[in-house]
Amino acid sequence: MSPKNYGRQAKGKTIKSISIESDLADWIEAQAKEKGQNFSAFINEFFKELSENERSQNITPLPKQKVNTMAAAGPGIMAEVLDFTPGDRVLNVKVVGDSMSPLLDDGVICSMAPFSLSRSPFMKKGLIYLVELNGEKFIKRYDTRKPNEDEKDADYLTKHGSVGLLVSENPDYEDIIVTDPELKWEAWADKQGKYPEIL
Repeated sequence: MSPKNYGRQAKGKTIKSISIESDLADWIEAQAKEKGQNFSAFINEFFKELSENERSQNITPLPKQKVNTMAAAGPGIMAEVLDFTPGDRVLNVKVVGDSMSPLLDDGVICSMAPFSLSRSPFMKKGLIYLVELNGEKFIKRYDTRKPNEDEKDADYLTKHGSVGLLVSENPDYEDIIVTDPELKWEAWADKQGKYPEIL
């Protein structure tokens, strides 16, 4: 559905406008009509009530809308995951940060295949992954290296005896050693950061 545009008029000119998805706009118009209000009055009252009673369970919520997942491409930036519908074949991820530049610059949308489409739970060297680490989501390239002397008996080695790494494209960022054998990854892209071929 195409978005609807709403504007406030002053001397025949729109001085402030917003664009709202059609299904959300229809819901707001219906709610406003029930209360005998115009669109703007309903919105103003709704958000005033929301700010005064933000913890109240008696507020009618706006309908949930499907949006993209936002992920950090650098350490120290918390990603905000907004929504993803299980069963979707594409997970769109907005990159935050410059650690994957120049391959994936800050703000670009990366279309990835969700974990549910993978034939193996193991990450493959060279591919780009959306991973969850310490409660944060990152986009990184997966790589491996031989263990150092003090790592040869580490319990985080891969099944091939290697050290798993989450690698940035930007050399200003250090590699992240995968020390959690149950590291969760949610989606993947090919080596160029594009949607992978799924056979």
